[in-house]
Amino acid sequence: MRSRLIRTGLLCLALCLVALLAWTPWCLQQAGKAIEGQDLTRASQWLSRAELLPWRTGERSFLQARIARKYGRNKEFARLLESARRAGVEADRLEREVMLQHAQIGDVQPLDEAFPQLLQRGEDLPAICEAYVLGLITQFRIDQALGTLDVWSEDFPSDPQPHFLRGRLYEYMNHLDGAGVELRRALELAPYHAPAAMGLARVESSQQNYELALELYRQAAEHLFEPHPALVGMARCYREQGELEQARAVLQQAMARPPAQLVDAYRYVGDRGETAQSQAPIEMAKLELAENRPEAAVVWFEQALASDRMDWKIRFLLGQTLQRLGKTEEAALHLAQAEAARAAFEEGDLLIDAVRKNPADTEARYRMGLILMEHMSVNNGLVWLKSVLKYDPHHVKTHIKLAEYFATNMAENPDYARLAAYHAEQARRGKE
Repeated sequence: MRSRLIRTGLLCLALCLVALLAWTPWCLQQAGKAIEGQDLTRASQWLSRAELLPWRTGERSFLQARIARKYGRNKEFARLLESARRAGVEADRLEREVMLQHAQIGDVQPLDEAFPQLLQRGEDLPAICEAYVLGLITQFRIDQALGTLDVWSEDFPSDPQPHFLRGRLYEYMNHLDGAGVELRRALELAPYHAPAAMGLARVESSQQNYELALELYRQAAEHLFEPHPALVGMARCYREQGELEQARAVLQQAMARPPAQLVDAYRYVGDRGETAQSQAPIEMAKLELAENRPEAAVVWFEQALASDRMDWKIRFLLGQTLQRLGKTEEAALHLAQAEAARAAFEEGDLLIDAVRKNPADTEARYRMGLILMEHMSVNNGLVWLKSVLKYDPHHVKTHIKLAEYFATNMAENPDYARLAAYHAEQARRGKE
């Protein structure tokens, strides 16, 4: 009897040890699958569970770096990738991840060159296709992006992400019927896909299908790690239906959310991080106007503009509201700036058409970069300027503008002094 108890005890101990040894790899495997399925919240939860045992730290750091890359946390990405390198993750995986990080923010050239070989190797193709498509979209190489999405969805028919990205492209191009089809398909494949639910909610609300839009916003809120974008969307739907009390109640919930994760939340659903702090104040200002309180609306518009000074639409609404209050001089300043930005974006529409017809139109790319830097996003403008050099490495005006930018902002990044000197030298050589 005693020997049988000992054997049973040893067996139980062995099973426990096996379970312990298997726990971290299992958690990492589940995290990897969640990242592939675009469920970054669940992926982070699995990685937290993997930390219970101090094994496979390299793979854990690598997957955490991939999540940071998808959120656009570039400094955190670099730190985690270095941690993965020190823990022994293979150099080719690290180099590929750096290439994907550069691609998704618009530096597509290295991936342009490597893409055919990476397709042949067949490793990590969804992640490669996603970063490549995001980079192509950033450079407005739309036809090439759509072609890559076709290949991706054909090879991975159960992956929701190509449908989501195609839907966002169609939404941006105002092809709302096509956007709705693609975003619905993404949600059919992955009901937890909050960015797809947000996108489809916007499409439905733009077509005044408010009840369906509200349902989709609620679905998104359930799966977002930070529900702020969905709450603001719900408030907008209630306001546009005239249900102002409900709009205010939901909006107050949004404004009570802690600000720490707002930028990540908006980037995750496909919006610019720069807009994160302004969305709730904009909606609160519109709600105040709907309730005939223009003085209160001005306060909220000013708060929104302080968060996103390049948003000409906020400035226009603020100018209109000040005009309504009889503050004509102050209103005129805002309206003039808004009109200049609006006119610039009208020119931008023509420039984008030119680039789509001829991706090598460097003058259109250069001018679009200037417009974006002045009126929308410095980072997006820099991407467009750098894209000029892909087609014409000796474009003097682009080198001059980049040299000016990096020289003016050297305090932000220790590498900017080198970049300023490099572009100044290239500009000088181009003039010779």
